[in-house]
Amino acid sequence: MRSIFAGFAIATIAISAEDPENWAGIRVKSRREIGWYHRSSLCFPSGQDYDSGRRSQIDGPSQRPLASPRSWRSPLSRSYVHDEREPESPLNRRSKSQQRQQRVRGRIPVGLIGVGPLWEHRYRPAVERLKARISVTCVFDAVLARAQQVAGEIGADVASGLRSLYERPDVQAVLVLDPAWYGLVPAELACEYHRPAFLAGSLGDDLVALQGLHQLAVDRETLLMTEFSRRYTPATTRLRELMATKLGQAVRVQIQAHLPPDGDDCALLPGQACERDFLAGLFDWCQYVTGRTPVSVAASLPPAAKSGDPQPGARQIEIGFRPDSQGNPGCLARIQLQAPRENSAAIPQHEVHCEKGVATIGEVASIAWKNGTYSTQEFEQLTADRSDAEVMLDQFFRRVVGGLIPVPDVHDVCRALFLVQSAERQFETPATS
Repeated sequence: MRSIFAGFAIATIAISAEDPENWAGIRVKSRREIGWYHRSSLCFPSGQDYDSGRRSQIDGPSQRPLASPRSWRSPLSRSYVHDEREPESPLNRRSKSQQRQQRVRGRIPVGLIGVGPLWEHRYRPAVERLKARISVTCVFDAVLARAQQVAGEIGADVASGLRSLYERPDVQAVLVLDPAWYGLVPAELACEYHRPAFLAGSLGDDLVALQGLHQLAVDRETLLMTEFSRRYTPATTRLRELMATKLGQAVRVQIQAHLPPDGDDCALLPGQACERDFLAGLFDWCQYVTGRTPVSVAASLPPAAKSGDPQPGARQIEIGFRPDSQGNPGCLARIQLQAPRENSAAIPQHEVHCEKGVATIGEVASIAWKNGTYSTQEFEQLTADRSDAEVMLDQFFRRVVGGLIPVPDVHDVCRALFLVQSAERQFETPATS
């Protein structure tokens, strides 16, 4: 016997005080606890067999029933020696949230607020493509059934309220994808709990409230990234690349656009269903492409309207930009607005004149450009590129982990709304000749 067990275990002979005759056995301890070896069968002092009972006399009554062990025939007798895993201690048992934290280690735990109509076809594909870097741990929505459905599909918990979501230790960043009736409350809570937040859609048109929110974010050193979708379309991304390599800096920008119809809830770009948000998005795009700070805005009727045949809703806005740090003269952006058209996508037509050429954007995923070297116009289809939603979320999470990539914030919203309100005041009080 000693020669058989010497290679893998240390054997101790224990005689049970309750039944010395039947409990004379060998308890073998090795890397795994092999169990009790008995002459005829394996049993416990309580009379329970191995598969149906608990090891109440060995590990205490709090242990769960033992799993079915692997067994083999002992060379010493006809009985079996059972191999089992060491029962799990209650102190080592992990809660559901702790197990989830173990699975998502190395990824950013994210909370979702608002899974409205844009979630399924716009934001969910982007979140799924970033699943190697993020993990959604909690979902909250104004409609409880909708939150439960999405949480069940992605394996997350359902938060009982906004504050309870921010208080969770497994939420390090927040995606506010549908503001609903919350207004600026999710952004204010993000500042209170120091959670970086991505704010999708419109933030409203209360300039004073937005300025207060921006100051709060600065004081609390909290990242609040806003959604300016036009910055991140495939066509705009390609335009920036061409300006850096072949076309040079922008000199003049011209945009022709139809205003969105009133009450259009299915806007092509979120947060731009109303006229004010639509104009704010166009102004921000001009500032982003030129890379300069706007210093003046002038609103007037187009020349065709002054000739006596005005078109309803036709307007013209010119934005002047400050000269850059190298002394280059400031450029000009001219936006021509036309009345809303029903049953039309109303995608603005962008034409950017640069130092060495010109580029035209008519779709979110296509661009045509020409520089002074070539007489032919190049056309590029960009449908295979990443969507604007995916690029925005990618840059947001880069900032969350400490990246320095510039992203839009509430200050950009305030600046765009200030320009829109200045233009509206000029439309209301046109200059008299």
